[in-house]
Amino acid sequence: SMINEAFNALALKTPFKGRLLHAQILENEALLWIENS
Repeated sequence: SMINEAFNALALKTPFKGRLLHAQILENEALLWIENS
């Protein structure tokens, strides 16, 4: 999915600690996007 691709791109550039934060942010955005669609 586009979300997974975006996350993978971020993860490659992000230290491990930041990856979990990005995962939570993307998950929250995905849930909001689904609710609003």
